[in-house]
Amino acid sequence: MADSHAAVAGETEHPHPNYMAVFWMLLALTILEVFVVYTSLSVAALISILLVMAFVKAGLVAWYFMHLKFDNRVLSVIAVVPLILAAIAVGVLSYEYSHYTVSDTATLKVATEAAETK
Repeated sequence: MADSHAAVAGETEHPHPNYMAVFWMLLALTILEVFVVYTSLSVAALISILLVMAFVKAGLVAWYFMHLKFDNRVLSVIAVVPLILAAIAVGVLSYEYSHYTVSDTATLKVATEAAETK
């Protein structure tokens, strides 16, 4: 019955990945993330490293548990393009955040007040 359903739906059988190996990789990355947090890295480096690890973990989950590894390549592209755009957006925001200072706001406030008095 299941074979006829797969044939009707046009699905093909694929080898089952080693889910336990993927689990252990995800666990190792999580433990590594915890250790990275307790290092004395700069905020920008810490955010960058943790984001790369998060994207690797998300990729592993999508690749194996969502079966993108065995699906049509078009579906993989559809799944990867938003991740790349999100990575770019987070990178830009991280750069802005790491270069933001309170004096920037104070300078902007003084300039705004000076413009209003004229």
